[in-house]
Amino acid sequence: FFQKTLNAVQSWFTLFGWSKGQNPISIPYSLRSDVCIVQLTVAQEKNFKRRVDKDKGFYEMLVHLNGQSIPGIAASQSLSTDPVERMFQLHWQHSELLSFLKRKGAYLPHIMPEFLLAPEDYELWSEVNTGLKVGRSSGKFSGRRSFVLESRTFETMSKRAWTDVLLQMYKV
Repeated sequence: FFQKTLNAVQSWFTLFGWSKGQNPISIPYSLRSDVCIVQLTVAQEKNFKRRVDKDKGFYEMLVHLNGQSIPGIAASQSLSTDPVERMFQLHWQHSELLSFLKRKGAYLPHIMPEFLLAPEDYELWSEVNTGLKVGRSSGKFSGRRSFVLESRTFETMSKRAWTDVLLQMYKV
């Protein structure tokens, strides 16, 4: 069921999510790299080709569909080259995205901003916030109300989180 839902969401946003026509997306891979202006190398993206002559990223898609941007977030802002600063900036952007969508009527209480990060950034987030390495922290709660996933479980959760965000974007 989830795979059919994922395929339907990818198809709809590929066809109708962009102001300049079709632009293929791959959940969560292209969405994470669209949000992050700094190029990330993700093995799964090698088979995925994105047309760069189209809109540039996730936030531009959001502006196209919503008619307004998220206050404080530019559609094509650059990120810090420092990995920890970039991770904090992305986490803040994802928090703002979720708050913005919730104010519009989206139902996303189960989505945490860290699940929208790229795996490398999630690992950094986990280490900074809990002191635990992701690979050895199989789903433990830390003292800061953070739930850390094993790296192999993170991709499944991220795919689900991005799918739910897109479904709620469509709804609102």
